[in-house]
Amino acid sequence: ITTLSVITTNRMTRLFEIGAALGAEHAQDRERFRTHWDVHVHNSRRMILEGAGRVASPESVTILGGGSAYNIPLEELARQFAHVRLIDIDADNLQKAISGLPPECRAKVEIHDADVSGGLATNLVDRALEIIEKADSSEQAAGDLVPLFGSRGFDDGGPIPYSEWKASYVISSCVSSQLTIFPEKAVM
Repeated sequence: ITTLSVITTNRMTRLFEIGAALGAEHAQDRERFRTHWDVHVHNSRRMILEGAGRVASPESVTILGGGSAYNIPLEELARQFAHVRLIDIDADNLQKAISGLPPECRAKVEIHDADVSGGLATNLVDRALEIIEKADSSEQAAGDLVPLFGSRGFDDGGPIPYSEWKASYVISSCVSSQLTIFPEKAVM
């Protein structure tokens, strides 16, 4: 079967590499569907700013799963909030995203290189890759992956540092939606 060539022994490295591969594919989709994508990005940014406008005390904003942050109005948020916290497993892309900000905005941004799912994503990837490696065909792998994503038997990987991530406003950008595509992309 064809599997991602990113299988390594380090769980976070695996998760990061799969996430990066999916991100690259996501960027290709962006080019392929530019007209619709531009509308989506515009609407996402508008909704985020509308929500931010309702915050009575704009002390801090936490963005979970920011990725490359192309759909996050970082500069506007940094101007409105005293502190901006970006959390994702892809710290390199987060760093690139903030590098284009004016210095006074960049100084307000903090990057957390973390799995916002508290280990769920890492554990799902571990089990999914194990299933893929042992499967005799892509059909068998796909069939064995489906029940995996319906189960609740995961060790959550440890505590999430909620107290560090508390904020006046929290944005979840592609966190739950991305978890469901790992098995599909891994067997293709």
